[in-house]
Amino acid sequence: CLSTSLEGEVVSGEEETKAEAEEEAQAAKVKPVMSSPLFDPMGLKSVVKSANLVTNSYGVRIISINVVAAVPADPDLMNSLAQGAVAAAEAQKYETVARGRASAAQIEATGAAEANIISAKGDAAAELLRAEGARKAADLVSGNDLAVKTQLIDKTGAAIQGAKATMFFGADATNLGSVMAQTAVATMADK
Repeated sequence: CLSTSLEGEVVSGEEETKAEAEEEAQAAKVKPVMSSPLFDPMGLKSVVKSANLVTNSYGVRIISINVVAAVPADPDLMNSLAQGAVAAAEAQKYETVARGRASAAQIEATGAAEANIISAKGDAAAELLRAEGARKAADLVSGNDLAVKTQLIDKTGAAIQGAKATMFFGADATNLGSVMAQTAVATMADK
């Protein structure tokens, strides 16, 4: 049992309009995923053509045939078609979910990449600013011997602060601060 609806018009003669030819060309381009060949637009177009071969002699042209419902007489065939339709719908659902997840992952990766680029540009700008500041400070200090020695002591202290190694400069570790300060003061006093 096949329930269909026909749409047609009465025509004079055997004319095929340009609109019909354009419809056929568009239907040929569109190839949707169908769960059953009964609902295939290309298959229905060939049925329309076959029907028009018969009806044109009576002055009637069929424009379209739509399948409203298909109920096979064989219950096994009906069960098989139903299972195929369910499987096709599930496959389409899983494909849609997979495409959505892939799109979300791509968007997230693009966002993370852009964030890394922005962070790297910020780090580079900060390093450049620090280097520029250090260069200006070195230019200011380089003209004064006391400032150079003070900076040397500061940088040496910063380098060994928190170090897990002991450094001796001709004295024991308890007098390290006084050794460094005395040497710097004594050297500056000589000049």
